[in-house]
Amino acid sequence: MSWSTDGGENWASPVIVDSGICNLSSIAVYGNDVYVLISKGWPFMDYYFASSTDGGASFEPSYQINDTVVQDSVNEMPVGDLCQNGEIGVVSHFSVLLACQ
Repeated sequence: MSWSTDGGENWASPVIVDSGICNLSSIAVYGNDVYVLISKGWPFMDYYFASSTDGGASFEPSYQINDTVVQDSVNEMPVGDLCQNGEIGVVSHFSVLLACQ
């Protein structure tokens, strides 16, 4: 992952958030805290979560957040976010995979 603070004129050196091949990711930023939801595999996907507390300069190791494999036969494009209570919410076009309570 890389970022720009000047409208894309210059970019920071890339930071590895997760190893391996990722299908897609969703990013949420709250101040210096950066949260990344990563999906791996297709059509059977697992979801991983990684976080940073230094503006994305480094990340804690990612960890899997689903216990069962999710089949993505219609390319549901999941989107994740961090809920106010600190829980992770993940939704797709057709289902709620993990919901904030």
